[in-house]
Amino acid sequence: MRPEIFDPRACHTGEGPISLGANNEEVMWVDIIGHKVLSRNLRTDITNEFLTEEDVGFAIPRTSGGFILGTANGPIAIDSMGEREEFPTRRDADKKVDLLPTRWNDAKVSPDGFLFLNTLTYALEPGAAALYRVHPDDLKLERILSGTTISNGMGWNQAGDTFYFIDTPTGGIDAFDYRDGAISKKRTIWRTEDKSQGLPDGMCVDAEDGIWAAFWNGGCLRRIDPHSGYRVTEEIRFPVPHVTSCAFAGDKLQYLIATTAHQGETENKQAGMTFILEPGVLGTPTLQFNF
Repeated sequence: MRPEIFDPRACHTGEGPISLGANNEEVMWVDIIGHKVLSRNLRTDITNEFLTEEDVGFAIPRTSGGFILGTANGPIAIDSMGEREEFPTRRDADKKVDLLPTRWNDAKVSPDGFLFLNTLTYALEPGAAALYRVHPDDLKLERILSGTTISNGMGWNQAGDTFYFIDTPTGGIDAFDYRDGAISKKRTIWRTEDKSQGLPDGMCVDAEDGIWAAFWNGGCLRRIDPHSGYRVTEEIRFPVPHVTSCAFAGDKLQYLIATTAHQGETENKQAGMTFILEPGVLGTPTLQFNF
């Protein structure tokens, strides 16, 4: 399960990997600070990238083609021809402008079709970030959880009745009961023991309900198993310190793609590159937003 370089383009803050296409072979991710959306095809190795006007936290595929891009003051919707479409922003949801400079950070589509997306402030002000939700029927954007600091990784179990969420500075992974787009009954299911473990960042969930969490300043992915009391059943080490997120790809969803970041390191040439590995368990697909 040793990770190998999937794409050597070094991102300042690689994040938000997804896979799409009939065989889940088109892999995309963002470079948040680099204002880029990048891609590489698993089968053909064809690469592509395009620039955004602002920092971009995520690229969520749409069922009609195109993407929802988590630009700092967006999000914005891009159709299959690359044309911009109207989409609600935080100002629509909160009825006011941000009190502090803020950007979108991560996003996922729930099993029942809601788009979940979250924020952080550039100053990382404690308690100033939030979690939002977009309804698939009327595109209403609303805040559903306040008081976070670096709202980050998200995922759902296979039954679709549990929502997992990371607020990075807490060092923990939380679970909520989930039903019809609503979350309730928050509880912490796992927490780091000390600073040497790093801090949890992005995540994905495999077909056996295992939670794969990336660890910032921890240099690894860890699999946390809900069937064994949320203990760590796998730890995959990387040659770089800042592992940011992960997603499954491939025709059987047998590959795990992991993004990383570099913080100006000159001694580690692999920092910021995107990696691939076979974890020995199959994954779950990237869900598209019905818009």
